[in-house]
Amino acid sequence: MSRRVRDRAHDAHDDGRYHREQDEHNGHSRRAGRAARPQAPLGIDAYTVQPSAARNTVSPESRERGARGAAVNDPASLRRKAAVAVAVNARPPHGVIFVERASHLRDHPGQIGLPGGGVDAADGDDLQRTVLRELHEEIGVAPERVTIVGNLAQVSQRVNTFDVTPFVAVIAPGPFTIDGSETAGMFTIPLSVVLSDALRKGTIDVAERLVDTYLLDYDGRRIWGLTGRILRSFADAWNDPHGCLRAALEAKLER
Repeated sequence: MSRRVRDRAHDAHDDGRYHREQDEHNGHSRRAGRAARPQAPLGIDAYTVQPSAARNTVSPESRERGARGAAVNDPASLRRKAAVAVAVNARPPHGVIFVERASHLRDHPGQIGLPGGGVDAADGDDLQRTVLRELHEEIGVAPERVTIVGNLAQVSQRVNTFDVTPFVAVIAPGPFTIDGSETAGMFTIPLSVVLSDALRKGTIDVAERLVDTYLLDYDGRRIWGLTGRILRSFADAWNDPHGCLRAALEAKLER
């Protein structure tokens, strides 16, 4: 009997595009020539200072070792940052861009997600720089073609250590170039479909487990998991009468 778990799977984006191995967002293989990702920061200094009588017996070196050890065991210190793009083509029908992982990859071959990836040292902890770099590397969109109009709430992956910030961007007309080492291809889904009831709650069977998730089926492809959650967040922000995302995005779209 399969047991139900909630939205736990590595989806088409828990598969991620913030994936590379050793940067593994989902265990992707790294691009050749890219610098190694820095280790996640250790977080707060969790060392507890002893009462005054004992304090004088603790060397600075011991305190530092204790802090490092405690921080490593702190789950929050192991989280890593990533960014993805809900990238909308400026021209009608304003397709939202998705990428499909190459079938030869070890982890989650052929799965679908949004362009994006983990933070590189060169990004300087700037998630906007991360998403611009990934758009250029993965689908050949130069930064000058990208207009970021906002971002959505951070989403934490449930099967690895990434905290993912989605950015909403408009892509100016121009060519796309696929990174064939990781990406089998890209495709778009019209913005109107993403915002419709086609994005719905559903259940899928993953490794004999039933997973509750947001689903979007289009043209023979299925989007779910973390990507589905991000699309749901995007649709909610679009429909928020007090929000500004819809107006900011529509102002950049061609008619």
